[in-house]
Amino acid sequence: MKEYISKEEMEHCMQVKEIFRLLSEESGDFCVVDAYPFGCEVLEWYGAGRGFDRQVHFTDASELFDYLLNTWENIYLYDMERLYGNTDMDEKEILKILPEERKKEMEAIRNEYIMKYESCQINW
Repeated sequence: MKEYISKEEMEHCMQVKEIFRLLSEESGDFCVVDAYPFGCEVLEWYGAGRGFDRQVHFTDASELFDYLLNTWENIYLYDMERLYGNTDMDEKEILKILPEERKKEMEAIRNEYIMKYESCQINW
């Protein structure tokens, strides 16, 4: 069988999955699955009776990390949008109205994800 992703790169993808495990479990909107030897899949927006509405394929751990970091940011901003009571704003508009403490919180969480990724990446 042809490998589309090496076992080593698949292991790296699974390490990235682990970095975002808690987010995946809490949000319930996506999951990351091992589809070796083809790659790694992010399954999003599950609906009973119809399955997942979106599948995104990865064969590179850094691309998976970037995608999941962006997913986290969108979830965070969506939560802030609901918190401040306006559901018609896009991400840029939400960022403009966020109080400084929320912006700092967001940046700290983002940096934590990046640090976890970099600590994994050192061993690759």
